[in-house]
Amino acid sequence: MELRVLLENGFAPLACECALGDASLSVRVYDPESGRVDLMVTGIPLSVLHQRAMALRLLEELLEELESNTLAAERSADAR
Repeated sequence: MELRVLLENGFAPLACECALGDASLSVRVYDPESGRVDLMVTGIPLSVLHQRAMALRLLEELLEELESNTLAAERSADAR
């Protein structure tokens, strides 16, 4: 539960949904107004997230991925 709250709050003002599977986590980050999905990651092993430090590291990596995706989309739009 703490992991979910950490991730969901970490992406504000974007919305974040976390889905727990048997042994993995899926994370979907999206714009709550438009519904546009900005990041979708599946198959994150729960076994590596048993410590808060690892959960914070995951959040940092996902934020970097989100930033990278956003920059790539902006460059693509500027090229048109």
